[in-house]
This record gives sequence, structure tokens and C-alpha cells, in this order.
Amino acid sequence: IAPDAPLAPPPSLEDVVSRSIPAIVSIETQEGRGSGFFVAPRTVITNRHVIQSNVSVTVRLSSGQALPGRVEASSAEYDLAVVRIDGASPSQPVLPLGTVNDVRPGQEVIAIGLALGVFQNSVTRGIISAVRRSERTVMLQTDAAINPGNSGGPLLNRQGQVVGINTLKIAGAAESLGFAVAVDHARGMLSGGRQADTPLSTT
Repeated sequence: IAPDAPLAPPPSLEDVVSRSIPAIVSIETQEGRGSGFFVAPRTVITNRHVIQSNVSVTVRLSSGQALPGRVEASSAEYDLAVVRIDGASPSQPVLPLGTVNDVRPGQEVIAIGLALGVFQNSVTRGIISAVRRSERTVMLQTDAAINPGNSGGPLLNRQGQVVGINTLKIAGAAESLGFAVAVDHARGMLSGGRQADTPLSTT
């Protein structure tokens, strides 16, 4: 019996970041700015609280180009929204989606987004502190720095797959308490449903 082939090492942090940044955007409304990312050449995922009640938003690519976007679906329960950008290139880079079922506490993750609504493509690194369930929503707790403006951006594993959508941080006396909605909740919306109701494992 031939010995098992050695596992390929994960890509370097620098490679994951450089491959991911072209797929990450800022979302601009009259109320403020947040982050988002392409999951298909003309489809962006972000937080619902980033787009608020707007039907039309401005999507700014990593190149600085601004394109009009139309909100196609949103979920208040999961704080997620799907934005359609008809003017995006068919060759627009996208991010692959992972699953929370492969996430383990202690694993390394990377957050990328528009920190403070100003610093586009800001990168922070941390670990998964815990996987938690709040009613039907699965959240990933992380100590990666998540600042205002990071909302809607991706939380990536070391393979460059999106495992969560950065949503909030606990401010005040607490430190290193950030939360991302499990990316699995976006799958139902991307397939045309209002929300994802697939049961998720948190173990």
C-alpha cells in the first residue's frame, strides 16, 4: 500500500490576502459605508444593516471604480443582503464559500474590509474563539479586529474561503470580541430564497 501523499501546505497569508482583495468592495449609501464581497461576477454579499432600507447603493471596487448596485434580497434575521451589480465585469474575481461545519475554535482567520469607513482593504488576523448559536443564527466569535466599516466584509480561513460575514464587535470594557454571521446562512438567499433555513452544526 502506497503511503498517503503529504498534505499540501496552506497558502501563505500574503497570498490569501492578495487573491482575496480584488473580490472585496465597499458599499456606500447616504447613511454611511460598509463592506461586501463578490460571490459571483455580478453578485455581492453584505450585511443588511449596511444597506439599511436602501434599494440602490454604490459599490466601489478595490480598483476605486464605482458601480451602481441594486438590493435583490435581504434578511433581518441573519443581517444579510444580496446586491446585484449589472455593470461588473464577467471576469470579476469572486471569493469561494466555505462552511461553518468545518470551523473549529482556535483556527486562524482573516478579516478584510473598509475599516472605519475610510481604510479600504484593511486586513486583520485572529482566531475563532467560539462558534455560538443565537436562536436560529450561528455566529463565529473571533478576536480578529472588526471595526466600524468592516461590517459585511468576509471572514476568511487560511485557504481563502469565506466562513463568515463580519457583523459586529462588542465595545466598551470588552476587548477582542468580534462576531461574524456563518456564511451558510447566505446560501439560501443566493439560491433565490429569502433566507437559509438549513440546520447547522455548532460542534
